[in-house]
Amino acid sequence: QKFNLLLGRELQNSYGMEQQIILTMPLLVGLDGKLKMSKSYNNYIAINEEPYSMFAKCMSISDELMWDYFNLLTSTTLEEIDKMRTACSEQKENPMLFKKDLGAKIVDQLHGSGTGLEARNIWEKEKEKTKQKKMLLPPNTLEYSIDNPKESISLVDLIIDSGMEKSKSEVRRLIKSGAIKIGDNLENIKDINYCLSFPGTYALKIGKKRYLKING
Repeated sequence: QKFNLLLGRELQNSYGMEQQIILTMPLLVGLDGKLKMSKSYNNYIAINEEPYSMFAKCMSISDELMWDYFNLLTSTTLEEIDKMRTACSEQKENPMLFKKDLGAKIVDQLHGSGTGLEARNIWEKEKEKTKQKKMLLPPNTLEYSIDNPKESISLVDLIIDSGMEKSKSEVRRLIKSGAIKIGDNLENIKDINYCLSFPGTYALKIGKKRYLKING
């Protein structure tokens, strides 16, 4: 892109036009730590995501990538970033403390002052609950209610009907890989024919960051 921008300046000069001012920035690497952040690569944080989801995704980046996020996405100075980085390399500070600060800053910028701290508190409570083998549903958890439910319904069908996933094969893959947990005790579901009995209410954790509450 820099070449194209510079060539544009030369062409403008040739035609007697005022030359454009160009500014380039480093690419922002996505959550995978490898490719540029892009919706196509599914390694992105959307600017309209809920605060909790946004904060949780920030917590998933690597310690090394965190410094680029501080530099490119916040007003933190390079001097401050160097101090934090040195403190971590000398094991005087835990990188996670700075990463939580990063997540809160990003959420505040996009959702307003105070929302970052609120998202951080919810995330920390969820982590503590996970350690205790208890599930804590975050705010705005998708709820799916069943009208006139049958005595038992396939878990695969329920996840599809809720809109959480579109492909039954993908749900089966998630189940086989142990990515779906149910209830406060976080029971791991690995049977693709697993059914839920009704009437009843169930809390599901799908992958690392998605939750679903089923009522029937």
